[in-house]
Amino acid sequence: VDLTIPPAVRQGHRLFTSDSIGAGGITCATCHVDGRADGITWAFEAGDRQTPSLAGDVSATAPFSWTAGVPSVEQDAMDTAELRMGGAPMNLADAEAIAAFVDWVRPVARPAPDTVSEQGRVVFEEAGCNNCHSGDHFTDGQTHTFRELAVDTPTLRGVGATAPYLRDGSAPTLHELLQPEDAEDRHGGLSEQQITELVAYLNTL
Repeated sequence: VDLTIPPAVRQGHRLFTSDSIGAGGITCATCHVDGRADGITWAFEAGDRQTPSLAGDVSATAPFSWTAGVPSVEQDAMDTAELRMGGAPMNLADAEAIAAFVDWVRPVARPAPDTVSEQGRVVFEEAGCNNCHSGDHFTDGQTHTFRELAVDTPTLRGVGATAPYLRDGSAPTLHELLQPEDAEDRHGGLSEQQITELVAYLNTL
């Protein structure tokens, strides 16, 4: 087994953890701890936004940036460095190295499927969750109107380790995310047992 870390990944790791990207010593790793997420919701001009996890094959889960439909990790890195972190404009070569590191970060550990989670898979399909959360990465790569805001469909890979949920972090757990808030909520209509089963399934993804 070749355990050699590619040069681009090493360069991306250095940039990811470097204080030269953002203003005031802010780094990518400040929010994306270990290349994943800090579990914090941050206040931006566009509204509160929770830190998305970067675990796994991130480039396969485009688009990015909650609602902006950014087409690539490279573009998102450049936008984030300058527009959110207050740093200097990032060149494409550095952005490509960061993308290489982000895609190299290993997926989160997940529990093995059991009887409850298998029933949750049935609930997932019967409730139509797979209409948007489809394919190997459980995202259709599209933007949908959800709770009066156009949002990009997030991947569900490793979702059990990415709390809080929704773009603004308003759902602290998957269980609360799936509670019906009103008749138009597309997560509504599930019984308490179905929610428990669905959460068990989501934790295995």
